[in-house]
Amino acid sequence: GCDFHQPLASSAALEAVRKLVRAEVPHLDNDRHFHPDMEKAIAMVRSGAAVKVAGAVALPGIAP
Repeated sequence: GCDFHQPLASSAALEAVRKLVRAEVPHLDNDRHFHPDMEKAIAMVRSGAAVKVAGAVALPGIAP
C-alpha cells in the first residue's frame, strides 16, 4: 500500500523496511503468483532483518 501513496512517505522506520522489502520483492504491477514474494517477506521478518533496519532508524540505542 505504501507504494500507491507516493510521493507521500511514512515514518523513517517503515520506509527503511519498505526499502528492504522492495530490494527483494518488486512492486506488484501485474498479476503474478504471490507466494514467492510472501516467502521472501516472511524470511526477512524471521531472520530479524526487518526489525534490524527499522530499529536502526526508530530506536538507535537498542540492538535487536
